[in-house]
Amino acid sequence: MTDAERVHHADEFLARFQAMPEWAADALVERLAGAALPAVFEEYTSSILTELAPMLPEDVKEAVLDRVASLMLIGYLVRASEDAATPPRVPPASA
Repeated sequence: MTDAERVHHADEFLARFQAMPEWAADALVERLAGAALPAVFEEYTSSILTELAPMLPEDVKEAVLDRVASLMLIGYLVRASEDAATPPRVPPASA
């Protein structure tokens, strides 16, 4: 995919994702990311917050954690859906 195609794909994916009912979004996450990956993003984000923002109130940390981990997951989903939408390349035949 070209950069322009990637941007177009991401725009379309995000619009579809936002319009999905919760059960469909959950099924998409399960299919593209699996059950464990969202927890990995959350743990990573939590470790960064603990290191960089130890003085933040817990409710603020929780809000930042939710948003950042969600953004990481959304980025992963966009990329995974891009991979799923791109047909595999066929190597040229050897002469």
